[in-house]
Amino acid sequence: MGRPGQVLNESKCQQAWKAAGPEGNSLSENAARPYILNFAAVDTSNDRKISADEWQAGCNKGWVSADAREVTPKAAPAGQNTEMKKSGNANPDSSDAMGDSTKNHSSY
Repeated sequence: MGRPGQVLNESKCQQAWKAAGPEGNSLSENAARPYILNFAAVDTSNDRKISADEWQAGCNKGWVSADAREVTPKAAPAGQNTEMKKSGNANPDSSDAMGDSTKNHSSY
């Protein structure tokens, strides 16, 4: 699941930590994952959270990215799908077309 990237200096590591939005001394998996190239490599306690110490170690090994967008190319299509669903729901023609195609497939 990814290779190590650039090792972050202390300042960039702390900026990324703050940007990820820690709750206390840890980050949830969902908050941390956009910044982490290999979640399992950083979550050494296997608790599905990233502690401040695990984050720092991940920065030192190149597993943490300073910019979430650099490590989440697969997240963009999911966001696009969500937007498409929203636009499909907002557009009566799209929902009608989907309903019609569903009816056509159910007759098979």
